[in-house]
This record gives sequence, C-alpha cells and structure tokens, in this order.
Amino acid sequence: MNKKQIIIVVVLVVIVAAVVVFGLIQKQGRPPGGPTGPAGGPPSFGELGYKSEIPKDATLTPPKLEAPASANPDLQTKIRFFDLKATRNGFEPESFVVNRGDAVQFDFTAVDNDYDLGFPYLGAYFNVIRQGEMRRLPFDVSLPGTFIFQCRDYCPSGKIIKGQLIVLP
Repeated sequence: MNKKQIIIVVVLVVIVAAVVVFGLIQKQGRPPGGPTGPAGGPPSFGELGYKSEIPKDATLTPPKLEAPASANPDLQTKIRFFDLKATRNGFEPESFVVNRGDAVQFDFTAVDNDYDLGFPYLGAYFNVIRQGEMRRLPFDVSLPGTFIFQCRDYCPSGKIIKGQLIVLP
C-alpha cells in the first residue's frame, strides 16, 4: 500500500469508530423498551402519536356494525366497523373509542380531495385514497392509550389533519 491508501484507510477507521462511539453514547441515555423524547425524557404526544393516558370521560364509540372476533364465547373481543370521512375541515368523526384487543375496520372515504391515513405509533399507513373513493382499512389494537391518526401527505393545502383513536384497557 502506498501512503495515500494508508491515509484513506486510517480516516475510514476513525470515522467508523466515531459513529460507533456516538451510537453507544446516544443509547446509554435511553431507557429500554422504546423511543424517547427530547433530552432522553418521555416521548411527547406529537412525536410518536401515542400517549398512555386515556381521557376520563372516554366511552365506547358505537360502531355501525360489530361482530365477535372469535367463535369462542369466552372471548369478549369484537370486530368493530366504523365510518371515517376526510374533508377539508378534518376527520368526521375526530375520535373513536374501542376496547383493547378489538379488531377495528375503518371504511375510510375521501370526500372532497385525495387523502392518506396513517397511525404513526402503530406503524400503519394507508397510501392515497382518491376523492370519492372508499377503502376498508383493518388493524388490531392491543395497547391501551390514545393514538393519533392523521392525513400526512395528501392533505389539501399541505395542512396535516388529525384525529384520535382511544383504546380502553
């Protein structure tokens, strides 16, 4: 190896070592089990779209249709169907309350524009739904708390619209 190649190798080794050390330092300040918010503190609602708190007045939202999620009569979980519409004014309705363990299916309609729908904390994202189109969006909820759902990429005027899914324990 010539002198130039040795210098390149040494620089690359130093960069890799710096990245590893930086990663270890960042990891030490975080509690195990998930992401954190600013300065290693608890995550904020806005960053992750989830908080463990449940509003005290939360009561189940009546679904348009529900069915047992299992043929086993001892299980109380349900499949709950809801209508969800996106308009320039936001989501209609803006919030839903379900039980932990329920299977939820939104019949999502893009009323006056193209919209998308995402649940950031749950990792669920449903790409563009065209104006006038209805799409059934299924997912399960196994963690109690309050989750944000939002139109992120296909909202009118670049405005993010949000709603809440509240999951009772």
